[in-house]
Amino acid sequence: MEHQLSNATTSIKAGKDFQADLIDELRRQLALLEAKLAFVKDTSEMDPHSAKAVAYSNLLRAHAAGHIFDDASRDVKEHLSPE
Repeated sequence: MEHQLSNATTSIKAGKDFQADLIDELRRQLALLEAKLAFVKDTSEMDPHSAKAVAYSNLLRAHAAGHIFDDASRDVKEHLSPE
């Protein structure tokens, strides 16, 4: 869109000023959108409820549960084995 505006020609000073203002505004809006995208991306990576964080938490819980079950199984075997 900026390319289309910059290629448009006008001989009226007010038209040229308006065209320059539109291009400046498009650049400003693009910068704002890029900043918002970066913020949302950073927030989603740090959000404890993001999919990545939930998956990692689930992995840690599964690993911890594995240790608990292994320990419990070993304890049961030790207590049930004849002495």
